[in-house]
Amino acid sequence: MSDQIKNERQTVIYDREKYSSMDIVKLHQQGYDVLCSVCNSKLIFITSLQEARQKDPGHPGIFCPESNDHVYTTFSIGSSEIQKRIKDREAKEAERERLWEKIALMESEIKELKSWQNTSDDKFDEIDEKINDQRKRINRIALKESTRPRPPKPIEEPKPSKQTTNRE
Repeated sequence: MSDQIKNERQTVIYDREKYSSMDIVKLHQQGYDVLCSVCNSKLIFITSLQEARQKDPGHPGIFCPESNDHVYTTFSIGSSEIQKRIKDREAKEAERERLWEKIALMESEIKELKSWQNTSDDKFDEIDEKINDQRKRINRIALKESTRPRPPKPIEEPKPSKQTTNRE
């Protein structure tokens, strides 16, 4: 009898009237089996972007393996955070492009100055120093981008604990 109660507590039938999709995701994360209300199949949960890239249908959500007509709920994960990362990346790329344009302009200035016979070496050194500073700045931006923190790993289903007894 206790096994039957335990099994009942671990299984939930997805009812859209009773539960929101986030409530169902939370129950799934707590270890409950969530079943389709139409066919009683165990629902598929895709709760991370990484997992979504690896599985069909390719985006986060809750899905019935038997039919999309039964359960097909999609949701976005951290969409504001993703948009922020995209904007940051675009800003860094624009800054990098602007810096490369500055370097190209400075290099053309050097060529022009070298064509003048009466230009002092100090002017060349000053422009070379500016170019090197810009290159260092570009490298710092690239280094920051390559070492930025990765998104958190998806939440894994809890594994049942193994309990052993030493009874003889």
